[in-house]
Amino acid sequence: MVPDKRQLVPLASNCEHYFIAAYLGGDTSDIRSMVVGDLLVGLGSAVGHHQEDLGKLNINPENCHIFHRLNHFELLDNQVVHEQVLKWLS
Repeated sequence: MVPDKRQLVPLASNCEHYFIAAYLGGDTSDIRSMVVGDLLVGLGSAVGHHQEDLGKLNINPENCHIFHRLNHFELLDNQVVHEQVLKWLS
């Protein structure tokens, strides 16, 4: 077995951070949402919820938007997602 050599990188403290997450189902209790998240990232991980304290992110809820019925790649070219980013940038 290959040892896990990943290291946590803290968020920069001198700037704002914004997070977009997605899940496949219609809500977070949908089995698709719980099992596969957005096909690449689980919802908990996407919003900084981790079992280990070092991996937990204190994300400002106003700086996080979660989209339903989207997969990870659909976030790249979705009008509603683009509008959310523009809203944050304005």
